[in-house]
Amino acid sequence: YNRLAKSGFYPISVPNLTPAKLEILARKGKMQHDVRLLILDYVGRMEKITPDMQEWQVLEQIIKTQKMLAQNLQIAVMCLVQLNPDGTLQGAKRMKNECDLMLKLSPIPREDLVEDEELKKYVNPNYYIYIEKNRDGRSGVRIPIQFDLQKQTMKDAERMA
Repeated sequence: YNRLAKSGFYPISVPNLTPAKLEILARKGKMQHDVRLLILDYVGRMEKITPDMQEWQVLEQIIKTQKMLAQNLQIAVMCLVQLNPDGTLQGAKRMKNECDLMLKLSPIPREDLVEDEELKKYVNPNYYIYIEKNRDGRSGVRIPIQFDLQKQTMKDAERMA
């Protein structure tokens, strides 16, 4: 906890969070603490902007608002979303169109561990970070990692000697 307290991490829990409230908090954080990264956990819990919008429209608007906020404050904004059981984006594929970088964290299928010769070069990889979209670089890249689900920590999968 001491390391976290000294890290510059400022958690805020806001009931009924809207993009407008988040913008106020982000501006305050930028001015008072020079915040450089804002993490929204998670986008699906934000309040609707207008009640007559469809879910996909709401999610797309939230992501657009966060992208503008990032540009205006010159910070990075990370929005966490949930995936469907099949690995597709829950809610709106149009969110993907708005983001510059989209990463997925997913378990490595057992058959990949057995059949993929590249994975056999690593010690106990159990998850991939998958670069689904990268506006300024390569997409479709899978990075094997070791993810500890209990501790919610991840590290690079070590290469075998």
